Amino acid sequence: MFNNPREITLEKYRENDINEIIELDLAAFNDKRRKLLLYKINQSKQCLVVRNLKRKIIGFGLSILGSANRRLNHQIFLVLNF
Repeated sequence: MFNNPREITLEKYRENDINEIIELDLAAFNDKRRKLLLYKINQSKQCLVVRNLKRKIIGFGLSILGSANRRLNHQIFLVLNF
């Protein structure tokens, strides 16, 4: 995997990251889920991307708050492709 933490960076999601995220998600789930991903990203409290040394997105994560009845509940989604 990664022997050196400097081999990857975590960054806040930017709108121009969406196409790389869609391709990564396609490789993981064998389906183009653009609408779902955009909905989940907009719903998320935070969205991060993981980049390798070549600046390619190799993963992303979303933190989504639970319902009002479960305020402390967070759903966290991660997709990584090494």
